Amino acid sequence: MYHPKCAKVQLTHLCFADDLIIFTDGASSSLSAINNVLTQFYQLSGLKVNYSKSEIFCCGISSEEIKKLTAAYGFKAGVLPVRYLGVPLITGKLTEKDLKPLVSKITERMSSWASKHLSFAGRLQLISFVIQGITTFWCSTFILPKKVIKEVERLCAAFLWQSSTESARGAKVNWLSLCHPKQEGGLGLRSLTHWNVTCIMRFIWMLFTKAGSIWVAWVHEYLLKGCSFWSIRVPSDASWGWRKLLNLRQQARKLIKHIPGDGKDIYLWHDNWHPSGPLVENFGARIVQDSGFSSQAKLEVVVNGNFWKWPPARSPQLLDIQIALCDKLYPKERDQDTVIWIPSASRTYTAGRTWHWIRSKQSKVPWHRLVWFSRQIPKHSFISWLAILDRLTTKARQKKWSPNIDDTCVLCNNGSETVEHLFFKCSYAKCVWKSLSAMSEIPYLESWQQLVLWMGKRIRRKSLYQTLIKLMWNAAVYHFGRILVPIVGAVGLCWRWLRIVNGAMVVIAMTMVQSFRWGLCDNGLREWWVMFGSQDGEQETCGMIASSKKVRLCAEV
Repeated sequence: MYHPKCAKVQLTHLCFADDLIIFTDGASSSLSAINNVLTQFYQLSGLKVNYSKSEIFCCGISSEEIKKLTAAYGFKAGVLPVRYLGVPLITGKLTEKDLKPLVSKITERMSSWASKHLSFAGRLQLISFVIQGITTFWCSTFILPKKVIKEVERLCAAFLWQSSTESARGAKVNWLSLCHPKQEGGLGLRSLTHWNVTCIMRFIWMLFTKAGSIWVAWVHEYLLKGCSFWSIRVPSDASWGWRKLLNLRQQARKLIKHIPGDGKDIYLWHDNWHPSGPLVENFGARIVQDSGFSSQAKLEVVVNGNFWKWPPARSPQLLDIQIALCDKLYPKERDQDTVIWIPSASRTYTAGRTWHWIRSKQSKVPWHRLVWFSRQIPKHSFISWLAILDRLTTKARQKKWSPNIDDTCVLCNNGSETVEHLFFKCSYAKCVWKSLSAMSEIPYLESWQQLVLWMGKRIRRKSLYQTLIKLMWNAAVYHFGRILVPIVGAVGLCWRWLRIVNGAMVVIAMTMVQSFRWGLCDNGLREWWVMFGSQDGEQETCGMIASSKKVRLCAEV
């Protein structure tokens, strides 16, 4: 005996999980009788009920009564829909209610992190590795509703900019701009919409590779029924998941290419095997009637040995199709047809390469290597990234929303506090940058944008000297930027080190010392570093870090 729509693929009852459902009237006496029967069954057969995996679903019973029943018999109170391997088992449309466990889990994680006073860079790391890891599990299984995607992205934006889950009001950069690689000016996050489509593309790839999946065999027998995946219409009674998968065909068609073999698995008109691409898509459906072949004909009908056997062309379109194949002999080795995944160099589906193919792209920025590099200090790089994008919370930016704010620079009390003024026009900033310029052989430029472009073009290599220069530059930008970040005590700290230029240089360099990645150094350079362990030695070290000649000398130790 087979379940409905299982006979053709020989899917017997042994392939299904043997979950036992027992109905009761909800009375305590009824549950007690059922429990006694299960105990007797265990004594006779040795098969014991696993209470940790068993749940009781109640209807029309108060919550107090449910608590008594679960405490008395050891069952957990279940909630519909039933979850299997962490995801709900549903056959209909996926709703916001079904995805409430996903949103709740993300909210709980963020709420537990919000009290730890993390920096922007720390929150970014948690979103990149933890939150996106949680969403990937769901994205690989379902096509998420747009409302849920917006809610998850809203939570991520609120946590990144406000360290809360309430609101992302006051965000310095919009979420879509963050969802670009760092080479394109973003933060390397992934748009959940694009990532969801990327993960679901795996199911379409499985349909063509027939990877031994029961699901693939079932779809071919009961849904495709010998027709091309690209040509079938969306049935009126199609399930919500199958309908969503069919709606992705236009995007997926650009990613799949067929390499002819025996021609038995390639659809002549619909698959991408011809140099011009899918024939029906490029030449119109009329060519099927003009050829005299079936719409679902396979490639083998136009092959005779190693030669093509097309019928006489009855239209200019068919003639163009045949001319494109005139100088191409059919493969001599008549192996099975091959399917390749175009975005991947390995010719098989990979999520990373597929995402890069699907996502929206922007031009590369020339300064990304200046901010993001292997030995970066994350919190420094994040502030530098904001400064380059002119998204620091300067008084000039605040005045756009609150005209009554005094936008005078807090350091020199002369001029409007913009990024350009704070980093270059301010008298304190000029002294600091001139000192850094003299110590590191970086030219002193009068414009913030000019300096960023110059650094982005010239400081590109991974050498020890250039890495130290980038560390020093990002540390300087970070300490200037801290004046504008609402951290308790930050203003007072920055005032103390900005009052004296020499003191500023010590703080910048000591930040590098304290956060320095020891992987930069060989044994000789580490010993040299330890030599300056005293307070006076630390200041001397600060001067030596940025000195090009001394750094080169130490690198040779």
